[in-house]
Amino acid sequence: MIIKRFQYTINYVHILTFREEYKAAIIPYFGFDKVEYAVDNQNTVDESIRLIFRIEGFALVINKEGINFIYEGEIEDLREQNTKFKIFWDIYEKLRKFKGYLKGTKHTIIANAIVPKSVERSVILAEPLGISFNPFKSLNEYAITYESHVDDIYHKIHFGNFSNRDIQAFDLRPLQTEFTKDLEDTVGYHVKIESFKAEKEPTFSKFKSLLHNVEKTLSLFDELIRNYEFKING
Repeated sequence: MIIKRFQYTINYVHILTFREEYKAAIIPYFGFDKVEYAVDNQNTVDESIRLIFRIEGFALVINKEGINFIYEGEIEDLREQNTKFKIFWDIYEKLRKFKGYLKGTKHTIIANAIVPKSVERSVILAEPLGISFNPFKSLNEYAITYESHVDDIYHKIHFGNFSNRDIQAFDLRPLQTEFTKDLEDTVGYHVKIESFKAEKEPTFSKFKSLLHNVEKTLSLFDELIRNYEFKING
């Protein structure tokens, strides 16, 4: 199972002074090669900025209520807090020093993981994994949704078949990197997990703990698929 699109978000209480203070916090990062940016809702209370580091494979979306890290690349790099992820945390630390900053409210991971399979799409749809009842003779797509609240972490999971139509449906290639290019020819299974926890003071250590929880949950679907394949193949 490979996480192809990853997003980490820290939400905080509405920063009343965000529009007046954020520009000074992000100016140093315009020195990166070919960094792109866009300002939305300019000169309004909802003003936000998107910083796109296309070469590095990540983007930041920052507004008065949260900072988002969107990433196409190896998750192991984030666990070591490489330069890409360090930029996110450096900017968050600057946000915390804004006059209008009060406290964090929650942090969230959204991960889209793919299990590629060397079979025809019709084979996967003929026996939809995880579904014990199918009211139709044949399926074009299938998906199951799970929701749970365990140990103060809320989880919402989408599990189903994967085909190239899911690339647009789930916005799996927002940065169009080489890392996600192979999705265009992939058939298999797709797990999207969204996990969040209330958190007043998010830290890198707490991020790693939430990531560990997400990866542990994803591993259960890996096991489900392996057991199914062992059963049918012997």
